[in-house]
Amino acid sequence: MTREELRTHFNETFGKHGIDNPWPKTYEVDAETYANVCKELFSRASGAISDKSVIVTSILLGKNYGPLFKGVELILKS
Repeated sequence: MTREELRTHFNETFGKHGIDNPWPKTYEVDAETYANVCKELFSRASGAISDKSVIVTSILLGKNYGPLFKGVELILKS
């Protein structure tokens, strides 16, 4: 699933229900979805990329060290 498909899934599953259906703190995703989201996060957070260095300005991680996407920590399914 792409990050946009995941965003749509979250909005349709959790976004419309507000208090009655709160967003989860963590959410398990497959390896492809996890990689797509991580790629997008790194692309947006990279300040400068050269052959010698990468400067990352900000990527939020949850308590399990999974990336936060729309405030939900993504957990890689094993």
